[in-house]
Amino acid sequence: MITVALASIIVALQVSGGQAAAPISGPPVVAFHGNTAAFKGTHVDLIRDEKAWIRWWTDKQGNGREPWGADSPPKVDFKQYMAVAVTEGPGWNGWGFDCVEVVTGGGTMTVRFNRLSYQTLGPDGGGERCNAWGIAVVPRLLPNQLHPHPTVTVEQNLQHIIGDGPIWKKTAEFHVSDP
Repeated sequence: MITVALASIIVALQVSGGQAAAPISGPPVVAFHGNTAAFKGTHVDLIRDEKAWIRWWTDKQGNGREPWGADSPPKVDFKQYMAVAVTEGPGWNGWGFDCVEVVTGGGTMTVRFNRLSYQTLGPDGGGERCNAWGIAVVPRLLPNQLHPHPTVTVEQNLQHIIGDGPIWKKTAEFHVSDP
């Protein structure tokens, strides 16, 4: 059996010319964002089971309600998917964090978020308090023979100039070791 697996790896490397497969880039399976999180500080979490999902959602809610009235978390099949959640704590003029890209390949997944913000005008600038958050539901990353310890990296775009390219900064990294 080991010989067959090793032969398969050698054939795969020969077919690809010895090169790793090119990373695949795309959107998350589904994403949510808002500006009413109850968290007091910055959080970046990898959620891989229903219990952690319900706890995260309940902590995010605090004593409040979502504008659309969803008090309980959306259903997620954690056998096939996992969630990456980010919050920034109290801030100003933010709608949330939008997951703009998920890049997978070579035992890694990079989940990229943009902070959605807006400008205000008024006394003292007219700023509005917020507590921005974002969630990306992505395909579950599992250890395998080629990548026994896959990595999920979370990045945030620091670019604030309209029209300029993104400036990605790593905000968290998770090593996935359990099935």
